[in-house]
Amino acid sequence: MYAHSTNVQRGLRDDARLRCRMVGELMSLRFSRICGSMLAAGALAACGASPSAADASLHRPIAISILVFGKATPAVGMGVGATLPLSTIVRDTLGDTLQAVAVLWSSSKPSVLSVDSTGTIVAVADGVAFARAVVAGSQPPVTDSLQVIVANTTASGVSNR
Repeated sequence: MYAHSTNVQRGLRDDARLRCRMVGELMSLRFSRICGSMLAAGALAACGASPSAADASLHRPIAISILVFGKATPAVGMGVGATLPLSTIVRDTLGDTLQAVAVLWSSSKPSVLSVDSTGTIVAVADGVAFARAVVAGSQPPVTDSLQVIVANTTASGVSNR
């Protein structure tokens, strides 16, 4: 009787560990809205993690998209001297949009394209450069980039040279 009871307890303990490991793996896969934040927080709390830690991991930024006129696009063309305001959308593990997230901007080639702290780009000279946005303090870095092709042309497509 005692050996059976010990085996049952060991089996239950192993089963609980397996469930905790499975929940952890599910969370790391970042499935969008698998169980909802309440269920995930409860599952992690049952495994010994605090619900506040679960909430923080669910609502951390995992994706950023650079938007041009409100739409995501991989590339844009500009004439020398043109300016263009960019914006971003940042999403968390659940796919929800995060508000008031600090974004840092940079240019891969400042001699071709400049970017200010608000995300406005200025075409400086002919060439190709990337405007890059990164969520401040994100680890690993959450980034997106936009290819910008700068050409010294007029609206008719005739070169200014």
